[in-house]
Amino acid sequence: MGISSFNGFINVTSNTEPYPDIQYVAAKFEQNQIDFNITMNDKFGYIPSFANQLIALNKNYALVQVFTTVLNPKSRGSVRYRSCTDIYAPPIINGNYLNDPTDLALYPN
Repeated sequence: MGISSFNGFINVTSNTEPYPDIQYVAAKFEQNQIDFNITMNDKFGYIPSFANQLIALNKNYALVQVFTTVLNPKSRGSVRYRSCTDIYAPPIINGNYLNDPTDLALYPN
């Protein structure tokens, strides 16, 4: 995977709050980077149509991807037992990302 070129923190909701609410991370991928297809499909989990577009672009160009993260989300997910008798049963995980409108409003339009 590419090495993070820069990280940034910003507060998009208030000029007076001392803490950021968004983190930006940029990852640079060299042209025709080895294992780029594995990174896009397996590690990032992109849908195939989107991953294939990035893979095709990377054959001829270096790419930079910028990822954003809400640092203090209001949305809450859950983790529940799938089985009370089978300790090896995987849990039921509901990430519930961006369910709260406040979290979604932090992202630029």
